[in-house]
Amino acid sequence: WSFFTTKGVPQLQNELKSGRCALVVNGHGELERVVQVAVLQLGSGNRFLVQVGVAEHGQVTPGCTLPGSKANMNQNGQEAVDRVVRKCFPALAQSIRVEGEQRVVEWKESGAYRLYTKYIRQIHRATLTKDPSGIGVPIPIVDAAFGFNLTLTDLGSLDVTTTPVYAVLRGDGAVALYAWLTQLEFQDLQ
Repeated sequence: WSFFTTKGVPQLQNELKSGRCALVVNGHGELERVVQVAVLQLGSGNRFLVQVGVAEHGQVTPGCTLPGSKANMNQNGQEAVDRVVRKCFPALAQSIRVEGEQRVVEWKESGAYRLYTKYIRQIHRATLTKDPSGIGVPIPIVDAAFGFNLTLTDLGSLDVTTTPVYAVLRGDGAVALYAWLTQLEFQDLQ
């Protein structure tokens, strides 16, 4: 375990104990980490919901990702996506209909552990059965309530004057920022 930072060992132990990853020895006798990730691709028309940033402690951090989280290694796909929906959009749980699933496997070195990691992404395609503007609170309304002011540069190249951004309060107290984007807009922001 000499390749881990002192900080990384307790985090990896927690991931292992909680079932959020597994360690395996590959055919070359090398240690590899395996992580399952449940991702929700929630669509409405030709757009889908993308987390474009997070606001914490009055600061906005841009980021362009689909809603998701690490899945427990013993969870099936439906359990994992249900947990993502409960975590990210609890008020919409009854309005999200999962229609399909795609599995994507990616190999890369983990930045935190410097371990070669196999990421198994279960992408759950879903639709919203109600008005997509009900996903959260529109940003101009929440600025004062959540204690941050969103400016044009806070979310990188996303034009917040033409693309509505919605705020959803997360369980950890941070505010996730979402927008309905086309595939091309999503790719441009990544």
